[in-house]
Amino acid sequence: MFAPRSVKSGIDYRELDWFRIPMLTGRSHVAGPYVDYLCSDEYTLTAAVPVTDADRFLGVAGLDVMIDTIERRLTPPLRELGEPLLLVNGVNRVLVSTDARYVAGDVLRPERIDLRDERACAGLDFRVVALA
Repeated sequence: MFAPRSVKSGIDYRELDWFRIPMLTGRSHVAGPYVDYLCSDEYTLTAAVPVTDADRFLGVAGLDVMIDTIERRLTPPLRELGEPLLLVNGVNRVLVSTDARYVAGDVLRPERIDLRDERACAGLDFRVVALA
C-alpha cells in the first residue's frame, strides 16, 4: 500500500484523521478545524474522500479550506437570520459564529450555554446551533 509522507516533516499522513478515517471507513470525512502546521499555519478544514479501484484502496483525495474563507462566505447569510448562530462540527468545535462570545476553534460546551435549538446539516457531521 502507498505510504504517503510529508517531505517537510516526515509525518505519515495515514496517522492523520483526514487520511485515516476515509482509509478505514471507505467514507468521506471532514477534519477540523485544526491549525495546519504542515502547510499554512492557519485554521483549516480538510475534506477528504477515499480513492478506490473497484474494492482496492488506492489513497485519499483531500481539499484544504481555510476557516477564514468559510467565515467570509457563511457569516453574512447566517447574520441575516437575525439571531446568534454557530456552525459546529461533530466534536462541538466552532467553525463559524455570529455571536461575539465565540470564535472559530472554540469548543462549545452545551452544559455551559443556553441552546435554543440545533439542526443537523445533511450529509456532514456539522450542526447549526441557535443560542438563547
